Amino acid sequence: GAGNILDMTSLDAGFRKVEIKEGTLRVNGRPILIKGVNRHDFDPVTGYYCPPERMEQDVILMKQNNINTVRTSHYPNDPRFYTLCDRHGLYVIDEANIESHGMGYLRKTLADNPAWQEAHLDRMSAGIRSLDMPSPPHIDQLRDFIARWLAEQNIRETALRLLAADGKLMVMQRESYVPPQSVAIGIATGFVRCRLSRLSGIKSANYLENRLLTRYANRDGLFDRIAPNDAGKLTDGGRCNVFLEKDGLLVTPEIADGALPGIVRNILIDQGVAGEQSLGPDDLESATAVLVTSSLAGALPVHRIENLTDPDPNHPLIKQAVETYGKAVAAEITAYSVV
Repeated sequence: GAGNILDMTSLDAGFRKVEIKEGTLRVNGRPILIKGVNRHDFDPVTGYYCPPERMEQDVILMKQNNINTVRTSHYPNDPRFYTLCDRHGLYVIDEANIESHGMGYLRKTLADNPAWQEAHLDRMSAGIRSLDMPSPPHIDQLRDFIARWLAEQNIRETALRLLAADGKLMVMQRESYVPPQSVAIGIATGFVRCRLSRLSGIKSANYLENRLLTRYANRDGLFDRIAPNDAGKLTDGGRCNVFLEKDGLLVTPEIADGALPGIVRNILIDQGVAGEQSLGPDDLESATAVLVTSSLAGALPVHRIENLTDPDPNHPLIKQAVETYGKAVAAEITAYSVV
């Protein structure tokens, strides 16, 4: 006969197919365009504890601004956040809890230390399990696979990226970046950085500005475009800081004018080979030597400034800055090797 219902639960379910086909990312056969943002679990009142109400407020705000993808920077989120993304319709790029640049850059990062390999793989595996994805290979199997693949490719040192999707764990080799000997730059027109903006000086918050500057530079065959601020003073580019010769010294725009405190920039200032000054476009035009810096490219001489001048990439000030940065990197690698 009919029995009594003792317990009941509900579960949302769906079907999807994700693929890259003909150069496009497709979900259930339809091409999609990723319009995403990074999100940190943070509440202005409760700090690192983020209540469900704040999570949903974040998700709704994204949808209201035509965002369709969120990246969990830089750790798995509360399971309730994923439920909200399902409910409101957001794609999720979920990151493992392996962010370690707080330990330092270059060779100080734990991602470059083989002793931390197992910890990285363990945290990635835990993240996969938290999403109810198929279990990844055992850490020993994955380590053996990577070692065997590197041996087959005759690679002694490289950067790898692991990606879990659709029940598969992919190991990808990241291409090494070989910086050019020297570069050409320009000054951004019709574009200013606001010194008084609450986003000024925060790289992650003014990311759109940097992307636009980089896009304009790529379009015109330049390494970067340097943006002026609302007072007409130079700041920095979409992906670099700028240094120039003025009165026999190497100087860079001040933080107060809107420049970002880049890693390489700080090294050159700390080593005493450069200083800060408030600079204008006329200073760039009259400079006999110009240098740009970024954490990816290092220190790069500039051989041309669009529509202005052709500075000397072999100027003694430029050579000194490049050598100083090279020695700083070598010292970090040596210190890391000793440890």
